Amino acid sequence: MKKLIKLTVFSVLAFLLPVEVCLANDIQKQIEGMKKRESKLGKKLAKVSGFDNKIALKIPSKAKIKTEQSQGFFQFPVSIGSDLPVTCQVYESPVSLGSFLQQIYGNLEKQKFQKSLPQNTEVFKVGDKNALRFSFEYVTPKKQLGSMKVAYGVIGLDARMICFHDELGYQKTFDKLFKRILKGTSLKEDFELVRSDLYKTEVNGLAVGFSLMSFYKGANGTLVEASTGFNQFPRSKTDVMMQASNSAKIFHENKLIQGIFAADQGGMNTHQIDLSVDDKGAYLIKGTYQGEPVNKTLKSKEPIQPETLRASIIKTLKKPKVFYDYSPEIDPVAVIKYQVKPKGKKQFEAQLDKVKFNVKIQNNGFMDSMNMKMGSATFTQTLVSRD
Repeated sequence: MKKLIKLTVFSVLAFLLPVEVCLANDIQKQIEGMKKRESKLGKKLAKVSGFDNKIALKIPSKAKIKTEQSQGFFQFPVSIGSDLPVTCQVYESPVSLGSFLQQIYGNLEKQKFQKSLPQNTEVFKVGDKNALRFSFEYVTPKKQLGSMKVAYGVIGLDARMICFHDELGYQKTFDKLFKRILKGTSLKEDFELVRSDLYKTEVNGLAVGFSLMSFYKGANGTLVEASTGFNQFPRSKTDVMMQASNSAKIFHENKLIQGIFAADQGGMNTHQIDLSVDDKGAYLIKGTYQGEPVNKTLKSKEPIQPETLRASIIKTLKKPKVFYDYSPEIDPVAVIKYQVKPKGKKQFEAQLDKVKFNVKIQNNGFMDSMNMKMGSATFTQTLVSRD
């Protein structure tokens, strides 16, 4: 299992290339036509591998794909018949999509470009791989229009892929290309995927991101519970608050023995914490939270259990029950406890401190959907697909 979220400077576009057209009314038809442009992908596949042949990709391309290697990732361009190619980056560790996007958004702001909120957000699966894609438009100070399409794929426990295309149109072509690349990607890992549940996150019905919970068989009977999430919450007509997180908990005999937790907001790291267990069963945490060092011993009334065990308990639950967990996003220096209360067939109310939210479960006890009121907003997560 790799260290989570390597917050380094990634190779993204040094500048954005808008279409050289003015937004005058007499050429709106021309612009709309450019937005609808698409191209056909060929059947021929080019092969690419990386990380000592641990990952292999089949990419729709007539030409040989040239890769550019960097520490922890490699990138390559793919021609789709447009003026600019699609650029894809493959990471060995769980890279933060928030950090990646902050460089693009920051560059737009620096050049005084105006951008739209994320559009066309879709959360989907391709085989055993999970993904998010969205796009946004931007206008330069000279009233030139540009468009960026972004897709993020969770390939395995650690590996991630980001593809992007900076040109008006070609949305369906970009989507097809990304899905075909994901479908043709194979990965050699030390962990066997047991199951994964992919959820779409919405605020007042607007898709803003995703949450993924995956379970892997590890060595010596261990279970790895991995969580990945990314959201872009609208703050204004042009601005979003980005939140990204990655975590991995290792359990043995249904008890937490190790954990790695990382998150960022607006592309800036909020926490990077490692968890271990001492010989008395206490949890030791060490790392940083909001730039300050964290080094503490945490005690819990009961051992922290994996989600697989909690789900088996919840599906037959007849009366309220308290569960214990560790989540730095909620409290970085304490074990949290929350209560689950049956409210009807497959319906439960969960309460964490004073915050209550409604949960519907699947037949196996895992979450199917949840909704929570946040002032005038309703926050929901809905199951998209599961393995």
